[in-house]
Amino acid sequence: TWKAPDPFSGTREYTGTLQVRIGTDGRVKSVRVQDASHPAYDARLIQASRSWVYTPATRNGEPVESDRLIAIKLRPQ
Repeated sequence: TWKAPDPFSGTREYTGTLQVRIGTDGRVKSVRVQDASHPAYDARLIQASRSWVYTPATRNGEPVESDRLIAIKLRPQ
């Protein structure tokens, strides 16, 4: 949940992109902010994303590592 750290930030919309590397076990191996959304939110997002689990990509029926881009949109409440 996006809770702005100050009144000004709470009136604007922010967008960004997060890149995650998904391992063969479906767990997030690495995280990188490709396009920052808001500094206060990006740090929490990186921390939270490390616990996400995906169904891994496959090649010829075998799990393989893959990258995924995740679009972030923070809207004022």
